[in-house]
Amino acid sequence: MLKDGICRVREGFYTKTIAYEDINYSVASSEDQSAIFDGWCGFLNYFDSALPFQLSFINHRSRGGSRYKVNIPMAHDDFDSIRGEYVDMLKRQIARSNNGIVRSKYITFGVPADGLETARPRLERVSSDIMGNFKKLGAHSRVLNGRERLEVLHGQMHPGGREPFRFSWPDIVKTGMGTKDFIAPDSFDFSASRTFRVGQSWGAASYLQIMASELSDKLLLELLELDAEMTVTLHVQTVDQLKAIKMTKGKISDIDKMKVEEQKKAVRAGYGHRPKVQLRLEAAGLAAGAGLYLLPGAGGQRHRDTAGHDNQLHGDFHSLYDQGAAHGRGGALLRHERPF
Repeated sequence: MLKDGICRVREGFYTKTIAYEDINYSVASSEDQSAIFDGWCGFLNYFDSALPFQLSFINHRSRGGSRYKVNIPMAHDDFDSIRGEYVDMLKRQIARSNNGIVRSKYITFGVPADGLETARPRLERVSSDIMGNFKKLGAHSRVLNGRERLEVLHGQMHPGGREPFRFSWPDIVKTGMGTKDFIAPDSFDFSASRTFRVGQSWGAASYLQIMASELSDKLLLELLELDAEMTVTLHVQTVDQLKAIKMTKGKISDIDKMKVEEQKKAVRAGYGHRPKVQLRLEAAGLAAGAGLYLLPGAGGQRHRDTAGHDNQLHGDFHSLYDQGAAHGRGGALLRHERPF
C-alpha cells in the first residue's frame, strides 16, 4: 500500500478505491428514478472488459466517532447551558441512529501494468472519470489515500470496533513491519465448515446467485438495512460486446430447447393436446380403394396401407382413403383434409 492510495495487489496489477455517498433514489419521483437508473447504467457502461471493478457495501458499528458534526458554537451568554444540552441531545441521537450502524460504500478498480510508473497515470485518469460520473448522478465522492484504505481493511479484519487503528508511515521504518502487519487480526480460524472466527468474532460467508426473472431495485437496500455488521461485495467483470451477444443467443436457444422438452413431457404425461392431422394423398397410378399412410419419424416414407395397419397405427398422421383417386395423373398431390 502506498501513501497516495495505490495498492499493488499482485505483480503487474494495481488498484485504487473511491468512497461515495448516497443519493435520494427511494424518495424520488418515478421520472427522477428512471433518470437516475439510466445514469447508473451509463456509469456501469463506462467500464470495459479490461477494467474490472468491485462495489463494496460495509455495515459496521460506530467506533466512537461520527462523520456528522454538530456545529452550534457557544455564545457565552445566559443561554449556553441550553445550547450545551441541545448539542448533547443531538450527539446522542446521532449515536443511536441506525442502531449505531455506519454504512459505507466504496468502488475499487484495478489496471494491469508493468510497473508503478505506468499504472499511476492510468489510475488517475480512471479516478477522474469515475468521480465525474458520480458528480453527474449527484453523488459526492472522494479518492481514499493509503492510510484510509488501510483503516477500512483494519475495520474488516477487526469486526466490532474494539481495537482502534494505530498506524503512521514512519512506523514502517521504525518497526520494520509492512502495512499488512498493522491491519492483520490476532488470529484466523477456518476449522468449521460453515463459519469462521476472526479474533474474538465469528462470521459466515454466503454466495448469492439470483436466478429470478425479475429483480427489485430495493434488494440491496433491504439487505443493508439489517441490524448486523456485514459486507456485501459485487465483483463485476464486463463482457466484450460480441461475446455478450453470442452468449445471449446461446441462452435463448437453451431456453427454447427447454420449452420444447417440457412440452413433449407434458404430451407424454397426458396433459397436452396432440392435434391429429388428416392428409389427402392423390397419386398417379393408384387403384380405387387403395390408400397410403405417412409414418412419423420415418423420413416421409410411404407404405401400402391395409386394414391391419389401420388398426395398429397410432401416429399423428392417419390414413385417409380416396375412393376417387384418378389414374394417369403425373406427380402426386398432398392436401390437408382439414386445417391444423
